[in-house]
Amino acid sequence: MKQREIIERLRREAEEHVPDVSVDLAAARRFPASEGADVIPRRRHVPVVAAAAACFALLLLLAVLLPLLFAGRGDISTLVISINPSAELTLEDGKVTKTRPLNRDAALLLADSDLSGMTAQEACLTFAQLAGERNLIGADGI
Repeated sequence: MKQREIIERLRREAEEHVPDVSVDLAAARRFPASEGADVIPRRRHVPVVAAAAACFALLLLLAVLLPLLFAGRGDISTLVISINPSAELTLEDGKVTKTRPLNRDAALLLADSDLSGMTAQEACLTFAQLAGERNLIGADGI
């Protein structure tokens, strides 16, 4: 016999002798098999419960840590004064904490003055007044 004939014969015999029965998993769980027979293992929901517990723990950790991380950080903003001289003022909670000159005229102007602790309005008025005193801006704001 050739290999092809053997394969065809095995197929025919398998179709004749092997029943075409689908397995009912729900019924197999309701009626457990007798001793010595193969038993269908039950699915465990442990991974789902573990994943849910891990997500809950992560959310709880974030709920505790995020307020601590952002505590003490007030509103931080940047104000740029561009009247030539130009400067950048960093404000925290409405008060100037840091000044940075953006051109040479502002560097000369800010070298002798300290705007820290002033409100944004006070710092802008002081900056404009200092620029006017050093003749960096004219009477008409030019």
